[in-house]
Amino acid sequence: MPAALKVIRWRVRPFDTCGDSDLATVALNPFSCPACSKGTLVKVEVEATTITEAKRHPVIVTAACPKGHSLVVFVDKNFQVRDVEAVATASEKHEDAVDKTKSWFDSL
Repeated sequence: MPAALKVIRWRVRPFDTCGDSDLATVALNPFSCPACSKGTLVKVEVEATTITEAKRHPVIVTAACPKGHSLVVFVDKNFQVRDVEAVATASEKHEDAVDKTKSWFDSL
């Protein structure tokens, strides 16, 4: 099979109480986590309508690797992963702008 041809697996969800039984999910090609040193493979499934009905592409999809790293995945209209970035965690420390500036100057 040529490299340009990719297999897209469609899977229909089982019937649920909301009546969304006809929604299809797409399994994206596995990609390595940029935050893991060993390159852990991440498998992500998205609803097809999330990508096909988007006004702009690439679409931002959030995911998590098996080790717990939060990821942002950019998916194009052909369901191909274009880029993956690790998400920075927010700090729990409460500082005002003056304290942040002082600590920044001290680091120089």
